[in-house]
Amino acid sequence: MSHLYLAFYLIRRLLLVSLVGEEIDSFQLVLPSLLSMVWLMYLLNQKPFEESRQLKVEVANESVFLLLTYSLVLFSDLNKAPAEKNMAGWVMFGVICLAIFANFASSF
Repeated sequence: MSHLYLAFYLIRRLLLVSLVGEEIDSFQLVLPSLLSMVWLMYLLNQKPFEESRQLKVEVANESVFLLLTYSLVLFSDLNKAPAEKNMAGWVMFGVICLAIFANFASSF
């Protein structure tokens, strides 16, 4: 595993944690998606893992995370319908459960 992988991973986590509690709504929606896209490009171009299976799992996880960050706009003030927010929450919950199941299944 590359040292660049670990450094970028930690910087990314610190940036995401720094967004908690801030009042910059648009920045909170854009930064996680942007970081996820950059991370996905890094994974696909540099292939920091020795095992191809581990790389596939990491790319799949990052793709799910990117999909979920795109859907965060549904929970912003742009969407006033509580029923849509509720349904979006259940869909996100289902996608996360599927990703967790896929991660468990891939470990065997």
